[in-house]
Amino acid sequence: MTQNTTALAKGTGERFEDNVALQKLWIATQTRQWRSLAIVGASEASASIHAAQLLANMSWQYSGVPTAVFDLRDVSIRLVEYQIQEIQIQASKGDRVFVALRSPEENPTTVPIARAADAVVLCVALGTTDTKAAQKALAAIGRVHFLGCIVMKERRSYGNREGRASSMPPPQSAPEPTMPRPR
Repeated sequence: MTQNTTALAKGTGERFEDNVALQKLWIATQTRQWRSLAIVGASEASASIHAAQLLANMSWQYSGVPTAVFDLRDVSIRLVEYQIQEIQIQASKGDRVFVALRSPEENPTTVPIARAADAVVLCVALGTTDTKAAQKALAAIGRVHFLGCIVMKERRSYGNREGRASSMPPPQSAPEPTMPRPR
């Protein structure tokens, strides 16, 4: 059965625990246990960093467990093993780790990093990501790794091209994510 959870959070100061749609989105990510979650862009227009930050903020709000966001969208092949170790170290300390990654078509290092995470969510840009791009990302990483898909209403772009951890505040307007389960 396909689960479809839609959430819209505007910059109105609304708290996550007051937004039923965001609660449903968070619950959809809890179908299995994980400490590290890779958020993989399905295409260039996918805002994986925004989705990672949103999920990290939700995680903190709902569980009180410390979170870390790693912006590895532009990590080089030379740093893949190092970054995987850093993610594992952070997760072993009890933190929930969210890893923003580009599509495998844009950066092939996405594949080993996503596979090393406990779970993966595909980030799709509404109206811009084509189905073939999403299917390629699913095939490259392996469907078994995926919890589902978040459909983002708009593209967000934040710097940090060095592959460092990011602790950005949430943007003023959040996306409209949906979480259908991949088939």
